[in-house]
Amino acid sequence: MLRAALQHDDTRPDKWTPFKALAKATTERAAPLLLPAMGKRRKAAKARTIAFSFQVVLGTLVNAILNDPGPLSLSSKEMETRLAGCLLLLLQAEMGHSTPR
Repeated sequence: MLRAALQHDDTRPDKWTPFKALAKATTERAAPLLLPAMGKRRKAAKARTIAFSFQVVLGTLVNAILNDPGPLSLSSKEMETRLAGCLLLLLQAEMGHSTPR
């Protein structure tokens, strides 16, 4: 899906609307599933963390598609594992902020 969205985009950032729409839709679909698992407090902060977490993952994938900078390529199973771990760590870090101070 990312490759297809990127193929419709121009190299100018103001023309990346299909990719931006895909990123927004992904985040909007994930947030209702992730928020309940993250607890009831600080809902706005958690929603922002979910959005940023997907920005990190999607940005890494776009870079892998466009530039393949290494050390991991898009076809590497390790890429999937590490990105999933990264997403999890970002979400867990926000959940750690949920305790009253």
